[in-house]
Amino acid sequence: MRILTTNMCSHLFANNMTEAILYYLTVINILTFVVYGIDKWKAKQGSWRIPEATLLGMAIIGGSIGALLGMKIWHHKTMHKKFKYGIPLILIVQIALVLLTSCKSSDTLQIKNRNITLRQDLTRGGAICFIGRGGQGRNYINIHDEGRYVQQSYYAGQSVNRQAEGQSDFWSPWPWNPIQVGDYKRNRARILENWQRGKCTYVRCVPMLWDMDNCPAEAEMEQWTELKDNVVHVRCRLTCHRTDTVYGDVPVNQQEIPAVYPISSLNHLYAYRGEHPFISEPVDSIDVEELRFGQNGHGWGNYDDISEQWMAFVGDDGWGMGVYSPSATQFLAGRFQSSRSGEADEDATSYIAPIRKQHMPKQCTVEYEYYLLFGTIDEIRYAVYELKTGKFKQK
Repeated sequence: MRILTTNMCSHLFANNMTEAILYYLTVINILTFVVYGIDKWKAKQGSWRIPEATLLGMAIIGGSIGALLGMKIWHHKTMHKKFKYGIPLILIVQIALVLLTSCKSSDTLQIKNRNITLRQDLTRGGAICFIGRGGQGRNYINIHDEGRYVQQSYYAGQSVNRQAEGQSDFWSPWPWNPIQVGDYKRNRARILENWQRGKCTYVRCVPMLWDMDNCPAEAEMEQWTELKDNVVHVRCRLTCHRTDTVYGDVPVNQQEIPAVYPISSLNHLYAYRGEHPFISEPVDSIDVEELRFGQNGHGWGNYDDISEQWMAFVGDDGWGMGVYSPSATQFLAGRFQSSRSGEADEDATSYIAPIRKQHMPKQCTVEYEYYLLFGTIDEIRYAVYELKTGKFKQK
């Protein structure tokens, strides 16, 4: 099944800056090499020459390798000091700038405006690792463990015991489960491509199978993230090209689209649970279910009546985070541990997961989109209504 989505800087998706730069450097160096040859020929003919400023300029704008090759092969300008020493110096400076840029390259992508700061961790598949309010340093996303980053995670096939192949005994048996961050052993997903343009980012990676030790999934994950006012819009895509035969085929699996772990200081849960969505009927305050491992009857709350497809946790000050997932058919939500004042690095956490059931054959492309919304309950709901009607505009 494939869910089609729109906007999210769609006109930028197909661009590949790295390929464009390589193409430019190839062309400018070939052109520079040819121009040096033409100038050498003109010198032999005693005709009008190409200005030296042009020859040096072509090296400066990226053609320094072509200039050096032209000097050597055409035996041109080899005794002129400004070329003999200048061209190698230009090349050295250009190489140094590339190395310096590489050394300073960040392990994170960051987009922000006056309301929200968002960061993605490129050492963890580009998963969202930080969401702050304005310019404040407080992280409203719990990142106590690898599974709590806001990330893509999918389930397919039957649960299988693969302990003989390195599967964790704790996570066995387990289905095919690619994770954007990496596996339970902290082997990381491999980034294939990433870019940032304004308040829009893109990441493509090879995920890891969560339950296995250093086993890349036969799949690629892509994520487009865009920030507008108090809304983060995320579009996700999984492309599967599996060849395994161990998991079989299950008609549908339950998918988190996605799992979001707000800090437990956001401790009040709200949603609309009525039968008349999107007409501004009062929202419902929901008692938060507490997950307790090993205790029957103490799991996440399971809600199949969230008719506006959003839920939100807010703090005692009334400010918080909502999750709107238009294709969700149910929600899970709750709290892990009893603390209602936990921060990003603590074990206690809140939890919201929009859910849909989906068949995922071995060769497929799956897409979905979701929105993270910030503010009071009224502001979060207003943004949902604007998105639902297609009238959301940046203020």
